[in-house]
Amino acid sequence: MATKPIKNGVITSGYGERNIGEGNEPHCGIDIGVVGNPTNVPIYAAKDGKIVVITDNPALSGGFGIVIYTQLSDGFYNIYPHMMLRNFDLKVGNDVSE
Repeated sequence: MATKPIKNGVITSGYGERNIGEGNEPHCGIDIGVVGNPTNVPIYAAKDGKIVVITDNPALSGGFGIVIYTQLSDGFYNIYPHMMLRNFDLKVGNDVSE
């Protein structure tokens, strides 16, 4: 299994309670960023699977902008929020792999 979906990525917010300036809130994921916020950085799947949703609809994206949902070979799902889809040829049904 991939340890990080981005080569040289850094954890910008971990799992669990975090302070948002107005108190703590639960954070049910791990945010991984890239120093300098460059574009066109490859993102790797945690496991083999398929893209099942690509959306920027706030009702489905939870306010995270463009979100890609993948269903992994073990039945679990991964969510990739805050995406920038420039010049990518991603479609629902595409296979993803580690």
